[in-house]
Amino acid sequence: MFRNIDVNSEANLGRTKDRNKRLKTLLEDFNKPQLSMKPSLVSEDVIGNTYSYLIERFASDSGKKAGEFFTPLHVPAQL
Repeated sequence: MFRNIDVNSEANLGRTKDRNKRLKTLLEDFNKPQLSMKPSLVSEDVIGNTYSYLIERFASDSGKKAGEFFTPLHVPAQL
């Protein structure tokens, strides 16, 4: 997620003082307990469900049906 970010870039993150403040705030935000993905705190597959949702949205935004390149885990049985 953060591979291509240059944390030393003045153009993107500002001068040293501002940059350090922004990075500190980012780290503090990601450390909040409500963002914890520990299995004991998450009742279902939040990451998997989020991925599925984004894939389905991407398909509809591109004008295709999600089934053209993505099959959901629960495919309804046809009678």
